[in-house]
Amino acid sequence: EGNAMLTSRFIRSSKGFTLIETMIVVAIIGVLAGLTIPAFASYVQRQKVIGARTELLADIQYARSLAIARRTTFQIDFEAGQYRILLPGPDTVIRTKLAPDGVTFNADADPNFYAWGLTDACNIAVGNFRKTTTVSLLPNGTVTYD
Repeated sequence: EGNAMLTSRFIRSSKGFTLIETMIVVAIIGVLAGLTIPAFASYVQRQKVIGARTELLADIQYARSLAIARRTTFQIDFEAGQYRILLPGPDTVIRTKLAPDGVTFNADADPNFYAWGLTDACNIAVGNFRKTTTVSLLPNGTVTYD
């Protein structure tokens, strides 16, 4: 009989969570999600810009190295949602890069890359509604960014 009482008490005390306790936990999870989701979305948008800038930096070096190796002039042609590396003249497209969704490229010129390693000076804004960064191409071929 002693064991039956203990078992009866154990069953009564371990019925689970009440509805109120469950609702409080759900509310806490909702508040935490409401705080973290916008921050994560902002992070993703910033990373899109940084990724697009990194690819642009690599492609600028690629265009410059093509010009030096082939001993001819190459150009990067910018449009809002893309840029292209061109062999001027008949405009032979060497590479086209599309911007990630929501990211744009705004250049103040379409720079040429010359066989001796020099380039046309140019500033390129890479950005979206969250972040904008500027890539500067200097005449000696050096690239800087903020």
